[in-house]
Amino acid sequence: ANAPGGPVFADTVIDMVIGYGNQAALALDVAEHRQDADRMLILNDRDRIARDLHDLVIQRLFASALTLQSTLGRLTGQPQTSTRVHQVVDDLDDTIKVIRSTIYSLREQERTRSQSLRTRLVAAMERATQTLGFTPALRMTGLLDTTVPTPHTEHLLATVGETLTNTARHARATSVDVTVEVTGTQLRLEVADNGCGVNPATTRRSGLANLQHRAEELGGSFSLRPNKPTGTIVEWTAPLPTTP
Repeated sequence: ANAPGGPVFADTVIDMVIGYGNQAALALDVAEHRQDADRMLILNDRDRIARDLHDLVIQRLFASALTLQSTLGRLTGQPQTSTRVHQVVDDLDDTIKVIRSTIYSLREQERTRSQSLRTRLVAAMERATQTLGFTPALRMTGLLDTTVPTPHTEHLLATVGETLTNTARHARATSVDVTVEVTGTQLRLEVADNGCGVNPATTRRSGLANLQHRAEELGGSFSLRPNKPTGTIVEWTAPLPTTP
């Protein structure tokens, strides 16, 4: 018989380790497939809603508007009724425009979600240029496009947008430095400006409360502190989920 710790025991341990490793890999693969399946369901639902809005709702509204317009010629001598029909037709036209805007929004959201986080951050800087009057400096570090999950991405981008909007409205800054970095366990955002600074009482603003809520929803933190020599530093962090 083999003594404890002999070749048979070692082979058994190795087989157990390999088995656990295979089980972990299988569990991860199943989880990824479920995420892909859930995403496909969402995509299919959005596509169906957009298609139904375009092919059914808009077409029916358009047909109704044409029908009403065709009756206007029969309403000579009835100015009040004619005015009401005109108003209904105008309302239908406005409704069609709103629905078309909704369809565009549904498709645009999916297009932007399919872009990498780095691309979306660069686009956010370009949008902020219009309100700030200058382009913020952006520094990105780490595996942003492969490590950051979708919920973190959406909260991060919303936080970046709201922070830069607040800066444009209140800071009177001439430069802003935006840093987004990913470590092994954390997503971190820092926005530093050289503006007039923030009075401590402004922490009661609903916008700042939203930023804190976004961080806390992910188990992270939000802080606001003075920059040197002038300005404000916003720091927003969120832990990243650990992989099995």
